[in-house]
Amino acid sequence: MEPGPEHVTPRILIVDDEILTAHSIETAVQSRGWEVVGPVDQMETALSTAGNEEIHAAVLDLNVEGRLVWPVAAVLKDRGVPFLFLTGYHESQVVHPDYEDVPTLGKPFIERELLAHIARLLNDPSGPPAGDPPVQPLEGD
Repeated sequence: MEPGPEHVTPRILIVDDEILTAHSIETAVQSRGWEVVGPVDQMETALSTAGNEEIHAAVLDLNVEGRLVWPVAAVLKDRGVPFLFLTGYHESQVVHPDYEDVPTLGKPFIERELLAHIARLLNDPSGPPAGDPPVQPLEGD
């Protein structure tokens, strides 16, 4: 009998230059047993990490170091890595034709909603943590 496929712990890239937000995301991701890549707080590092690390999903702050994160999103999209945006901007300011179907969460975010969206990105059948109410899909889900 051949051994079954090994369980791979999902690796989640976090790109956010706000230390408290990045720490909150990191803590939430780790609470699900997922591995954190980062958090990354500089655009050049984010580009390199997105292009070179093994990543299964990503959480991208829309504005890093005063620059929009589109180049990082493009690298992830080219690699087929699903991601979502976090932003303090109004939803109408987040429009980019290449990313209209990407989920976007506002800041401040609700942890269970963030985790539910990451689980969807990972196609994780366990969904949100037990006991949490179902999360309504965001536009673009």
